[in-house]
Amino acid sequence: MRPPINLYGFTSEVIYPSSIFSLERHENLPYERFAYNVFREAISALDKNTLPLKLAVEFLSSSEACPGWEVNCSVRAEKSSSGNFDRIVIQSPELLPTLLLMFSVCIGRHLFSEEGRVLCLKDPNLLTAHIQRFFDSASSVVRAYRTQGLASAIRTGYEFLGINFSIVDKSIDCFDSLSYLIANHEVAHIHVGQFSVGFGNSKEVSKAFEIIADLVASEWLFRRYIYFTPDTEAYRLNRHFSSHAEAVWSNAKWAIDTQLALLILMGVSGAQASGGRFHFDGGMRHPGSFGRYWLQQAWLFAAIDGYFRKLLGDEAYQRLMTIWKEYFDILCGSGLVSRRALLQVVDDEDVQIISRVADLVESRKIEELRPGVEFLRSRQKDAEAMRSRMLSIED
Repeated sequence: MRPPINLYGFTSEVIYPSSIFSLERHENLPYERFAYNVFREAISALDKNTLPLKLAVEFLSSSEACPGWEVNCSVRAEKSSSGNFDRIVIQSPELLPTLLLMFSVCIGRHLFSEEGRVLCLKDPNLLTAHIQRFFDSASSVVRAYRTQGLASAIRTGYEFLGINFSIVDKSIDCFDSLSYLIANHEVAHIHVGQFSVGFGNSKEVSKAFEIIADLVASEWLFRRYIYFTPDTEAYRLNRHFSSHAEAVWSNAKWAIDTQLALLILMGVSGAQASGGRFHFDGGMRHPGSFGRYWLQQAWLFAAIDGYFRKLLGDEAYQRLMTIWKEYFDILCGSGLVSRRALLQVVDDEDVQIISRVADLVESRKIEELRPGVEFLRSRQKDAEAMRSRMLSIED
C-alpha cells in the first residue's frame, strides 16, 4: 500500500465534455478511468519534482489542429504572471477514451488471451481482421461524431461492437494498463523537467526526450503491475493465484501485453495520418514507433529478469520469452511489422539518439533510468551486431 501524500494548496481537475453524462455508466466509464490513470502516477511522481499547483486533464473538442478522433495525447504548461509554471494540462482528444476501450474490445480480448494467441499463431491474418474490425467501428464513430456529436458517436461505437457492461468488464484491464502507459508518457515529460529547463528545440533533443518519456513510463508500468504485486493471501484469492510467483508471472505477461497493444495502436495512429496505411514510421521529432517499442520491451524484460528471475524460475521466465516470441511471429506473419520497421532498431541516427538519451539521463539525474545507463550505451554495439546479422541473412 502506498503511503499517503498530503498536498496542501494543490488541486487536480478534470474537464469533461458534458454530453458524456447523458450516456450510461459503462459508456462514460473510460473517461473517468483515463483521468484517474493520469493522476495516480502524477501525484506521487511529480511530488518530488515538478508538481504544479494545478494539474488538469482535459478532453479536447475537435479542431483542425487536433481532430476529436485522433489517437494521440499531449501536455501543455501554463505560466503564471511571475513566469513559473502553475498549471499543467494533460490533453486528450475527446473520443480517445472511447476509442481505447473499443480497441481493447477488438484487439485486447482476442490477441492477449491464451486461446486468441494460439488461433492467431495458426492464422496471423486473424489479427489483421481484428484490426480491420476496429477500423470499421472507429469509422462509424467518426461519421456519427461529425454529423451528430460526441454522445451519439460513443453510442454508435458501442452498438457497432455490441459492447455492454459485461464486455466492458472483460476489457477494462487492457484499457486500464494501455491508458496508463499512454497518459504517463505525457506525465513523464513533466517529471523529467522538460518544461522547466531550456534544452533548445532541435530534432535530436526532441527525439531523445520522447525516448526518455517512453522509458520512464515503462519503468512506472513495471513498478505498478509487477514490482509492487502484493504478496498477500487476500490478493491471490481475489485474482485466483496459487502463489506469489504465479501472480508476478501473470502481471509480467500483462505488462508485456500492454506494450504490444501500444505498438499496434501506434500503427493505427500512423494509419490515421497517412490515409489508412498502417505503419510505424517516425516523424521529424519522433523516432520510429517500432524502434521505440523494441527499446521499451528490452527495458521491461531486463527489469523482470533482474528482479524476479529467481522467484519465477527458468521455466516460467522462458515461458514469458516464448509467448513474446509468439506475439512477434504473429505481428510479422500478418505483415504488420515490415522490414522497414525492423530496420529502425539498427538505424544509425536513432541509435545515436539513444546515446544522447544516456547523456541526458546522467546530466538530468533521472533516477528511474540511471540504473540503465550502461544498457542504453550498449545499444550502439548491439545494433552493429544485429545489423551484421541482417546483412548476412540477405547475402
